Amino acid sequence: MEVKKSQNANVQKSSMLYFLVGLNVVLLAILLMFNYKQYDEALVKEEEIAEVEAPTEAVLVEIPEPKTPPPPPPKADEPPPPPPPVVPQEIEQSPKPVPPPPIQDQNTPTPPKINLTPSNSTEGVKKVDLSALKQKTQEAPKEERVAEAVTVNRVDQMAVYPGCEKYKGKKRELIKCFGEKLGDDILKYLNTEFPDVNKETVGVRLEFHVDENGYITNINPKFGDDIFKPEAKRALEKTADYLRRKGQIIEPARMSNGDKVKLIFTQDVKLKNPNY
Repeated sequence: MEVKKSQNANVQKSSMLYFLVGLNVVLLAILLMFNYKQYDEALVKEEEIAEVEAPTEAVLVEIPEPKTPPPPPPKADEPPPPPPPVVPQEIEQSPKPVPPPPIQDQNTPTPPKINLTPSNSTEGVKKVDLSALKQKTQEAPKEERVAEAVTVNRVDQMAVYPGCEKYKGKKRELIKCFGEKLGDDILKYLNTEFPDVNKETVGVRLEFHVDENGYITNINPKFGDDIFKPEAKRALEKTADYLRRKGQIIEPARMSNGDKVKLIFTQDVKLKNPNY
């Protein structure tokens, strides 16, 4: 018995086949689309990595210099070049050194030359009179040494004030007499009007020099009442002027060798208040 093929069955088989083919085509298209997107993302990532990567280090490569070939040897027929001419150098001739003179020993005295031939001259020997020269040297005055002023303790002979000549040779008595006589002369020129101060006495110590000529110089009121200093100095100046005018010169002090020296001397001048 023949089996009859149904048309409905063929249609179902063919529709199933078409469905499967279409499904495969759709799947292939989707697969291609996914692959294309992944390829684009990979390219973008590679470009970003290429931009971020650090630059590569340069490598120096030594390039060998080209070797120049040696010059070709000269041909056998050509003669070698002539050598350069020799220039003669001028040589300066130094003068010959002069030998130094022989050194003579200074310790060996040279003997004087004595003329042993007899002289026929009859002239006498001239004599020089030296007595006049000796007399001049003896008469020449000795220069006096200028010494600084010294105190009474250093002098050998004390200065002698006019009126104290009887004490010559006695130093202590001369010092005492000098002060007493000078004090009396100062009182002659001293203004006895007492200054306007509430004191019992006023006093000044005067320092002065007796020079080599016997004159009083360099008067200096050193200590005491300032109000009385000008009057005491004026009185001593008047006394020194009086002695100079009258020719009463103080005999200057002397050192142990007899030289005259300036003497430093001090004199106290006092004035009492009459109201006390």
